[in-house]
Amino acid sequence: MRCIVVAYNGSECALGAALFAKHMAQQRGARLHILTVARVPAVGFDACMNEIMEQRIAHWEQALSVLKARLPDTQDTIRLSLRTGDPWREIVDYAAEHGAGEIVVGCRRYWLGRWPASHVVRRVVAHARCAVTVVPKPGRAFTATHGHAVA
Repeated sequence: MRCIVVAYNGSECALGAALFAKHMAQQRGARLHILTVARVPAVGFDACMNEIMEQRIAHWEQALSVLKARLPDTQDTIRLSLRTGDPWREIVDYAAEHGAGEIVVGCRRYWLGRWPASHVVRRVVAHARCAVTVVPKPGRAFTATHGHAVA
């Protein structure tokens, strides 16, 4: 496996997913790519849009720097990336572009205790061309391949 992509949105679940993915990458000898996506507002005025996006990008750059500092033993095997757009699509496209063997995402809410409530996670699972591991909380993970979740 060449790389593992973990989606990071700054949440506690995303941190758990990043730590899980770090451990997974170390075990498999894979490079870890941490991807953050700054969502582009659906509506807005052009005059304000640039300022809004600059603020969002600055926020996510800072969040990625803080995360990288929390992973000191892997500094040379981590790649941090920031994209703008629709999160699920950017995650899936990034993984495909980098030949990822797996995508790791965190999710804090579930329907019936099993199915991710997050529309971003559901779409990543449905559209990814590689395995997707959903990390709900420490010690428990679901692996989904081609749209089917396995506990």
